Amino acid sequence: MKNAIVTLPRTRWEWIAFCTLVAREMWRFLHIWRQTIVTPTLTTSLYLLIFGISLGRRIDLGPGILYLHFIIPGLMMMAVINSAVANASATVYQMKNNGSIVDLLVSPLRPSLIAVALAIAGTIRGLVVASLVMMVGFYLGVPFPHQPLLALMVALLTGWMFSCFGAIVGIQARRYEHMHSYTTMIITPLTYLGGVFYTLHVLPVFWQQFSRLNPIFYIIDSFRYAFLGFSDLHPWRSVAIIVAVTVAMSATLVHVLVHSRRLRA
Repeated sequence: MKNAIVTLPRTRWEWIAFCTLVAREMWRFLHIWRQTIVTPTLTTSLYLLIFGISLGRRIDLGPGILYLHFIIPGLMMMAVINSAVANASATVYQMKNNGSIVDLLVSPLRPSLIAVALAIAGTIRGLVVASLVMMVGFYLGVPFPHQPLLALMVALLTGWMFSCFGAIVGIQARRYEHMHSYTTMIITPLTYLGGVFYTLHVLPVFWQQFSRLNPIFYIIDSFRYAFLGFSDLHPWRSVAIIVAVTVAMSATLVHVLVHSRRLRA
C-alpha cells in the first residue's frame, strides 16, 4: 500500500519531512495574512451585508427564518472552498515554477503524504476564514450552530476535498492564468448553483435534478442543517456523498502526483 490515500509517516525522517511541509504551507499563507485571510473575510462579509441585511428584509422564507441566517452557512462553505482551492493551487504552481517541486518529489515523503500535507494546510486556511465569517455572523445576530460537530465535520471534508482539487489544478496549470480559469469556469458556477442563496424547492424540476449532480449542493445543504436544523435532503445522505467525493478527489490527487508529466513543466 505504498500510495494509500489514508496513511501516516512510518519513520522518523518521514515524520520530520511531513511536519516540515505542513508547517511551511501554513507559514506561507499566514505570512501574507492580509491577502489570504483578511481579504476573503471582508469579501464574504459584504455578501452578508448586501444580501443578508439589505435585500434579505424583502425575502420571506417562512415564520421564524431570517434570510441572513439562511445564507450564512452557504457563504461560510463558499469561503472554505475558495480558500482551500487557492491555497493548494498556488503553492503547487509556485513549486513547479521555481523548481522546488523536484526537491519535494525526491524527499522521503510518499505521494500520499504529500497529498495529505497539502490538504491539511488548505483545510486549515479555509477553516480560519470560515470561522472569521461566522464571528461576523454572530455579531449580526446569527445563532450558534444547531449541531456544531456535524458542522465541523462537513467543513473539514469540504476543505480537504477542495484542497485536493486545488492541488490538481496547480499541477495541470501551465500558466498562472490557467488556475483562475479553472476557478471561474468550474468552482464559481457550481458554488452559485449549489444553493447558497436559495432552496432547492424554488427551482423548476429540471434545475432541481441538475443541482443533485453538484457536490457543492450537498455540502451547503448538510452544513445548513448543522446550523439551522433544516435541509432540502436528508443530511446524512449528503454527508455520505461528500465523503465519497472527498475520497475520490484524494485518490485522484495521489494518482496525479505519481503519474503526471506536468509536475516538472
